[in-house]
Amino acid sequence: LVEEQRTNLLTYSEQFDNTANWSTTRSSVTPNVIVAPDGTLTADKLVESTDTSVDHYLYCRADVTAGTAYTLSFYSKAAERTNVALRFHANNAAFADRSAFFNIGTGVITDSAQVDSATITHVGNGWYRISATKTATSTALATVSITLVSTGTTVDYTGDGTSGLNIWGAQLEAGAFPTTYIPST
Repeated sequence: LVEEQRTNLLTYSEQFDNTANWSTTRSSVTPNVIVAPDGTLTADKLVESTDTSVDHYLYCRADVTAGTAYTLSFYSKAAERTNVALRFHANNAAFADRSAFFNIGTGVITDSAQVDSATITHVGNGWYRISATKTATSTALATVSITLVSTGTTVDYTGDGTSGLNIWGAQLEAGAFPTTYIPST
């Protein structure tokens, strides 16, 4: 491949249960439950809590620079949930709260009006690589998340404590489109 050089700004890109960089809110991560797109048993499952009328998500933080486009991507495979959102959060004013919504069951972008661009690409065996791009509004420590969605674009719902979505290979990079996945530890 001939691509521009990029860096994955997220650490532990395949270890969502590693609390050094990843945190959960009203959700949990079960590690190494399914074979990942690279053929290894390293894909995790993001599972919703039983909390009522709230969002259920996994998040991390990275430094961003004002005026620079950032692309968040990860691989996902449907489990009990088939809908997911990639979200850029407004903490520290790095981004306005913006989301892109995807249906992993059908391979469709449900809504991308709030972000600069979004993609969904089937990579085989039911796995999709999804991405969303947003330009930072200030230089700050930004929060990005993978959020479970009950249907369509509904992020606030009552979870059942067992449903979730398979996830692997997260990447946040400075640039207006996703490049080849760059594993990080």
